[in-house]
Amino acid sequence: MKIKLEVARASIDGPQDRFDVIDVPEDEARRMIEAGQATLVRDGKAKEKAVKRNKQEIAVK
Repeated sequence: MKIKLEVARASIDGPQDRFDVIDVPEDEARRMIEAGQATLVRDGKAKEKAVKRNKQEIAVK
């Protein structure tokens, strides 16, 4: 489960800073979220929106 750290911590792989996005087992992620040490990162990309751009072409002489 992917989480974003709210506090720095150390792991076997080395130090992990605040705001790092890491992958941890689900039970550990739930404990950290309940303790306020992390927030859940949703998988997937942000939804794309069809937006009309106001890009005007200007003729140059």
